[in-house]
Amino acid sequence: MTTANEPATAPSPATGTAGDGTGIFDPRPVALPDRSDAGAPACSVVMTAYNDFRFLDEAVDSVLGQDFQDFELIVIDDGSDDPEPVKALAARDPRIRVLLNETNVGTAVSANRAIAQARGDIIVRLDSDDVSEPSRIGKLVEALRADPELGLVGSAVTLIDEAGRAHRVEIMPETDLAIRWTLLFHNPFYHSATAFRRAAFEAAGGYREDEPVSQDHYLWFDILPHTRARNLAEPLTRYRVNSQGLTATHPTHSRKRTDPIREAIWRDLGLTYDPHKVQLGSDASNFLRGVDIREPERRDAAEAHILKMLDHLLAERPALARPNERLAIDRFITKLRQRFAAGRRSTLVPHRLRRAWQLSRTIGVASTARLVIDRLSRKAAPAAPRSVRLTNVGEMDPVTALFHQVSPYEGFDPSVWPADVQGWGSEDPVFLEVMSKVKPKLVVEVGSWKGASAIHMARMAKALRLDCRIICVDTWLGSAEHALGQRPEWRESLQFRHGFPQLYFTFLANVVRAGVADRIVPLANSSDNAALILAARNVAPDLIYIDGAHEEDPVYRDLHNYWRLLAPGGALIGDDFGWEGVRRAAERFAAETGLEIDARGEKFILWQAQGE
Repeated sequence: MTTANEPATAPSPATGTAGDGTGIFDPRPVALPDRSDAGAPACSVVMTAYNDFRFLDEAVDSVLGQDFQDFELIVIDDGSDDPEPVKALAARDPRIRVLLNETNVGTAVSANRAIAQARGDIIVRLDSDDVSEPSRIGKLVEALRADPELGLVGSAVTLIDEAGRAHRVEIMPETDLAIRWTLLFHNPFYHSATAFRRAAFEAAGGYREDEPVSQDHYLWFDILPHTRARNLAEPLTRYRVNSQGLTATHPTHSRKRTDPIREAIWRDLGLTYDPHKVQLGSDASNFLRGVDIREPERRDAAEAHILKMLDHLLAERPALARPNERLAIDRFITKLRQRFAAGRRSTLVPHRLRRAWQLSRTIGVASTARLVIDRLSRKAAPAAPRSVRLTNVGEMDPVTALFHQVSPYEGFDPSVWPADVQGWGSEDPVFLEVMSKVKPKLVVEVGSWKGASAIHMARMAKALRLDCRIICVDTWLGSAEHALGQRPEWRESLQFRHGFPQLYFTFLANVVRAGVADRIVPLANSSDNAALILAARNVAPDLIYIDGAHEEDPVYRDLHNYWRLLAPGGALIGDDFGWEGVRRAAERFAAETGLEIDARGEKFILWQAQGE
């Protein structure tokens, strides 16, 4: 993300790197030797900088403050107008090495020069405006040391703004297969979250110096024929969305810059990539990221596009994983199946989904792949009800069993309900902040509507690696505002049938569609009754989120009823603080309890002290 004054030249054609027939889907990973010098650090952290030094000290501090301390930090200034801030770093710590370019030569050239000077066997990348979490380097080094065939590792990231406020966690493809599959559509790594073996980097030929912006994307293309890759699920880098960064300041950073990569990879699968079909490519990429496509025709086209590529992957390159990774591969394919099945309104038939599942079943048995497909097709189980076959989620767990005799997702068919995850402030940074601090095992949400906030919290819990369940309390009947017609557009969202709202089923469909049914437990009742039920079941949540009424009395009642349930050290997040009734209720409750309101725009937080 560092800024550089680089020419907007077109990238050189992506033709692969290996002359021995290897490719992205026919990798020949070998054990990569340790090439570090005797007495050298375990890893070299490489950082490039140019002109914008607003976040440089924070980035450097995040490296120096690592739990793992066996490293050197190489900072190279790419011909800045005033390189003094970079020069001054050398005096801060003996592990910091400063390199200076006399002129601005570009990020790729600078990074290649720095890595050539590196002494460590492992190269860790960090941009000068991003932040490493304290455990980051140690976990990346540990992952590489644990697997001799692994040469490239990244992680999920937390997106932050220029003020350092967290906005959301970006979950990345975790397994080697998922990464190679993702490269067919978009970048499977955040550059500033990666580390790689120097030997793998050298085998790839380093960064392409004729690519001024997307050099990281091209590096993954060049490196993957030589080694295996993975992303850690935990967000280990805070990635800054910087208005003056390389990504933001170069209009040439667009999908067309990496079209040559997709052309080459698709060719490896026997497919022809058409860079002019921008909408189709974008739709397929967004669909795999979890973005819903509302127009049925575009969704059908995107699904057909993806399934066609799976067919070719199965036929051309099935042997992509080692036997001990079968579980990870199965999970990858299961996610694809759930993504295809969720909210289905298209005309694509379920037998095409079975092709995706068969991909995982034929991993490692390329010679009999087609025979296996035919056998599986002939031995298909008797047709179960479509809902059971497509959903395949909702096994009972102890939290669900507190309120349900049968999982509410059992036999539920999401395909008949629209893809409509409507919400307001559902991805507010306050969720990530509070969940990172409290690390909840149990969350209670009061007022779930269509599930947007619950889904976001479930995803945050997964990214933070929390074993967390979310109990969603709502009648799903709407509020007095809906009944009185004060919000006509909201009343329409209730989807009345024979005078009864169907919102609950939209909620269930959204949860299944998002793949978080194993974390979310609906409790269909009024907030008053639910509080009594939770108390009777001895439920003590670590986090409570109240997004219910806007009138003072019911909001106050919810605060009073649910605060009593909160576990010591927990937190209560309230919503709609801008509404007069909500604000009065919060201030009244805080005055009575001696609590301080931590106001965050439309959200507010009440913190529970340890031992209360």
